[in-house]
Amino acid sequence: MKALSWMVLAGACALVGCANDGAAKSETGKTRAALESDGAKLVPFGDKGNELGFAAAVSERAAFGVPAVGRLASGDVLVLDALHSRVVRVAADGAMTVVAKVDHDADDLAVADDGSFAVKRSTTPKVVVYTAQGARVGELSFGILQDVERIALGPSRRVTAISAHQERYSLGSPTFPASETEVLHSKREGIASRVDGAGVSVIREKDGSIVLVSIRAGAGDERSTEVSRMKIGEGDSARIVGMTGNLACLRVEHLAKTTEIAVDREAVCADATNGNVTFRTALGAPGAYVPHRELSFENGALTFAKPETNGKGLRIATFVVGDKK
Repeated sequence: MKALSWMVLAGACALVGCANDGAAKSETGKTRAALESDGAKLVPFGDKGNELGFAAAVSERAAFGVPAVGRLASGDVLVLDALHSRVVRVAADGAMTVVAKVDHDADDLAVADDGSFAVKRSTTPKVVVYTAQGARVGELSFGILQDVERIALGPSRRVTAISAHQERYSLGSPTFPASETEVLHSKREGIASRVDGAGVSVIREKDGSIVLVSIRAGAGDERSTEVSRMKIGEGDSARIVGMTGNLACLRVEHLAKTTEIAVDREAVCADATNGNVTFRTALGAPGAYVPHRELSFENGALTFAKPETNGKGLRIATFVVGDKK
């Protein structure tokens, strides 16, 4: 297992919690999130400037709060604070700054290598793109598509919409948006691409095996062809949360073999070309709710966001699992 970054405490404490409440002002006037003395990070919930929005569960509604996080190349983390309609940046020392105001229905966040980012809206089928400094560049529509689950942001601020069926569609960029016809014709199989261009999806075989399937798109009217199938372990369900180069990271769930319904979860990273598992760690039981983008994989690092069950805050841990490709 590779080394853990500045936000991770080895063992259960980083994922389950070590209490340390409160907040303070930094010397520069930026608000500061509550920091664990051992380096793990707990960003508090609340309505103050240095706190993240959180709505506890009630009889007719599940708990809700931050739906997504993303990691910048600097190691800082962007957090989509949906209830406060903003994106905030949390630095290694806990300093928190507001980067941008976003629409109230934002439910997903994607970060590009240059620090620019995009948010997906839920009630309006649009993706809004921002510069690294938080300036709103423009928006793209994905109304022609169905079941768009999340988004990705690439070079030149090109937006990719990812469907629940593990398909990708290019929406273009705010400067050069794709037409509806171009969006439909841009369809590619797989959550992301390997270095050689093959799309990568994850399936569960009948025997319980979790398998990474690589598919190469056909030229012209040719059908797509399967390149490889790599077993990376066993589980009851899995989803790819991101890829860097050939390294794919997944969240894998296991149903506990007990009389009660329980789910054990783990993060697994593996090479999509040979199936070699390079990283694996337990994620612990879910917190107060499960964020839409609970795990985010950028720049060779896997970021994990867990709302504490006591409603005190959002715990953020980053695992360095590979080199940036």
